[in-house]
Amino acid sequence: MTRAGVEAQLDEASNAGESAPSAAWNARTIPLRRWYLAATLVVLNLLDVAFTKWILALGGEEGNPLMRPIIEHPAAPLVLKVGLCLAIGVLLLACPRKAPLADAAMIAAVVVYTVVIGWNLSVLVQASAVA
Repeated sequence: MTRAGVEAQLDEASNAGESAPSAAWNARTIPLRRWYLAATLVVLNLLDVAFTKWILALGGEEGNPLMRPIIEHPAAPLVLKVGLCLAIGVLLLACPRKAPLADAAMIAAVVVYTVVIGWNLSVLVQASAVA
């Protein structure tokens, strides 16, 4: 956020009776809903790696062509997933508090990973039924 943007928010806050430090803090913090979405995304990414490793141990294959070359490595998938989550966190810190596109992107990512986890679980259930 630019200095002018922070000053504008401070002016708005003072007009509304809010203290300057409180307004500055609110201008730079991430809304709680984004923290929840980010935490959910991290958990879903870690579950994706764990379930995929489990599926591979049962004789399955990695369906994601981007992960296929590194999925057998013991740490590379986790490093990649955590790195992506950190990059998303940095982007969230850079977004203004009232950025509907950031919220929509986070919701979309959580929905996509929820579908991926659902798919992984269905594969595991089918594999256990066969065994």
